[in-house]
Amino acid sequence: SASARSANLAGAIGIGGRGLREVATARAGDTAVVLVDDVVTTGATAAESIRVLDRAGIGVHLVLVIAAV
Repeated sequence: SASARSANLAGAIGIGGRGLREVATARAGDTAVVLVDDVVTTGATAAESIRVLDRAGIGVHLVLVIAAV
C-alpha cells in the first residue's frame, strides 16, 4: 500500500557526498533541482526525496517521470 511504502522509505533517502550538499550550503534557499524518477507507483520515493532535499534547502521545481503505473 502507499502508506506502507512511505513508511518503508522514511529516513532511507539522504544526501550523500559533497557535491549536492556544497551547492545547498553555498546557495542556501537559491538552489532548485529537477527530480527524475524512473517509475512512479505510489509517489512515495519522489515524496521522500523532495522532503530530504527541502530540508537541505534545495527546492524541487519539477518531477520528471519515465513511466507511471
